[in-house]
This record gives sequence, C-alpha cells and structure tokens, in this order.
Amino acid sequence: MPYKQNHTGQPTFLVYPKRKSAGNPSAVLYMQFNYQLNKINKCLGIEIDVRQWCPVTHTVIGQPMHNQLLFQKVEEYKQKLMGAYYMLVQNGGQVTLREIVDMAFGKADSKIYSLFSVFGDMILRMEKMIEPGKSRANLIKHRSCLNHLKKFCSSAVPVK
Repeated sequence: MPYKQNHTGQPTFLVYPKRKSAGNPSAVLYMQFNYQLNKINKCLGIEIDVRQWCPVTHTVIGQPMHNQLLFQKVEEYKQKLMGAYYMLVQNGGQVTLREIVDMAFGKADSKIYSLFSVFGDMILRMEKMIEPGKSRANLIKHRSCLNHLKKFCSSAVPVK
C-alpha cells in the first residue's frame, strides 16, 4: 500500500498520556500539534493513572474532574493555536508550526528583539522564499554575516 498523506491545510491535534518509564503507572497528558510534516508536543499538566486512559474517547475512565479539566485545557490550547494560525495565515505567507506555537504560547512580555534574532528571522524568510534551482548566494552571505557578528560580539563583549 503506498504512503498517503492527509493534507488538511490546518493544524491537527492529538491528546495522549506519556509515562516516564514503562513500569510507572502514572502518566502526564500531552497534546501533540501536527502541521505539514512537523510535530510539537505540549504538556497539559494533568497527571493520571495510565490504566484509566481510554485511547478511543481520549478521556480518563471514572474521573469526571480529570475529564472536565482535560476538556478545558484542550479547548484552550486549540483556540490559542488556531487563533495564532489564522493571524499568521491572513498575511498570505507560508507559516511553520514553530511560528504558530511561538505566537500562541509565547509570553506577552517577551517581545524583545535582538540583532541576532532579526538576522535569524531574515534568513528563515529567505529560506522559505527560495525556489529550487535558484541562486543561494544572498542566503550564504547573510549566514556568514550573522556568524561574523556573533564572533565579533563574543570577542568584544565577553560574557562571564
């Protein structure tokens, strides 16, 4: 059977329990975000007994409080992620799962831009826009400029 990929164009979600070891009956619930070919896992902060987890209904058997908390967290995370997705997509560009998650779950007071992040963002945008068979000279120049800047900053301003 050939491999068939389902492209919905939107992020998809999966809730699953994760144990520290196979012998440990307690697990923490995680939510997996899938977009294009990328996956990112985010902890929901809900600890359960893995034997009570129902993989069909994605609920905890016999635990209405856990199920209510799980439902609230999953809906909150879905709304945050889809809101960030639609905000980024409305500009018409291609977005990555990392950008969506950073926008959805980033801290509001952490909008501090450094020269390094500006270079990194520019290089990321250039990599997205480059077409197969086209010259990568400008991309190489920007990467070398970023490396020179990092070397200069590390030698001029030693961090202790």
